[in-house]
Amino acid sequence: MKDITDISHDVAMAAMFLEDPDFAAYALCDVLADGYEVDLALLLPQLESAFDAVWARVPDLAGRVREFFSGSDRLHWAPDAVDGWYCVPVENGFDVYNQKHGHWERFIQFSTEKEAMMFVLRAALI
Repeated sequence: MKDITDISHDVAMAAMFLEDPDFAAYALCDVLADGYEVDLALLLPQLESAFDAVWARVPDLAGRVREFFSGSDRLHWAPDAVDGWYCVPVENGFDVYNQKHGHWERFIQFSTEKEAMMFVLRAALI
């Protein structure tokens, strides 16, 4: 459980990311380059409010995130038989779902990759 110091730090970081999306984009790319899912899980809640601006500033952010999770056992980018969260492109957008024992437990369709990716990252990591 977070104490009040941790929460106030998170709020301050979120405000800073909103004020300086270039720094937020740098922070996200740095974490993706380091390759630690735990670091991304800690950073993501603070980035949520600035994600639109970060998305616009980082060329091929979707590709970088997919590459970062290419070996993940929790997040998948193509249909498969293993359990976990999926973000799969379809004809009219992106299907996001959680699969357990071969059954979809939660299903949401998004029209944009940005919305789908933010949702599935939050669901898989937080």
